[in-house]
Amino acid sequence: MTITQAMAQFAAHRTAAGNSSKTIDSYQRELHRLRKFLPDDIPVEKILANQLDNFLNSDLSQLRYGGGKRKPGSIANTKAALNSFFKWLQVTGHIDHNPAITVRIVKQRSLPTYLSPEEVKPLLKTIKETRGWQAERDFAAVSILLHTGLRLSELTGLDVADVDLDENKIQVKRTKGGQPAVKHINAKLKKVLNQYLIHRLEAETECPALFLSQWNRRLTDRQFALRLEMWSKKADITKKVTPHVLRHTFATTLYAKTKNLLAVQKALGHEYITTTQIYTHIQDEELHSALETL
Repeated sequence: MTITQAMAQFAAHRTAAGNSSKTIDSYQRELHRLRKFLPDDIPVEKILANQLDNFLNSDLSQLRYGGGKRKPGSIANTKAALNSFFKWLQVTGHIDHNPAITVRIVKQRSLPTYLSPEEVKPLLKTIKETRGWQAERDFAAVSILLHTGLRLSELTGLDVADVDLDENKIQVKRTKGGQPAVKHINAKLKKVLNQYLIHRLEAETECPALFLSQWNRRLTDRQFALRLEMWSKKADITKKVTPHVLRHTFATTLYAKTKNLLAVQKALGHEYITTTQIYTHIQDEELHSALETL
């Protein structure tokens, strides 16, 4: 099997496994760098460890296509793609030995951006005090993110039928890992959703989506992200507020209140606790900042 054929099959495997198109495209871009470096359409069983080392030290790996050095995080993405690709090749029997077995990723630790309570309050207040159905929709959507930590694609993928106010739960049909999940609705969020659903069910459309665009179609990821950016600017928040920032805000708030990392892991749907540990470091940074003021 050539590397081109293997890349196509790997993408199909990732799609079947439920990976997002963004993740699949990212891995394919990184593997395309390797394919350009290696001899033309080399069979995967002939790729050697020293070739991968030479590739990782080459301009194709170290430099951006437009020129300039790539960031360490970008190179880490390249290594992650190599690890996943060759591990899959070995597991499926396409190669006997994994040449990427010695490729190591140096973790780049950076604290995620999140909103403080002093920033969340004006954001919600700005949306809530704006008249119109779009503001009402956005208030409900932002409230869900802040109270459940859903990812953007999970939010926009919700249908009206996924919200069960009697059982206080939201059914997420497909998470990032491809598995369904159930999110708890607390009293504050229940009140918001109860009010929103009254008007949502009056919409004259057969679209099942919980959140509709102005054309009565499912609200897209980009449409909501742009709306959130607009609201944050109106609320005079200087940070760049994205849907994922609200997910980080949920996790940071939950850990601050519970100090239970396993609970945060479960709430976010992280497979590994090491992914969730970043929120303990946020608390450490806040402690250090407080100590400096003494």
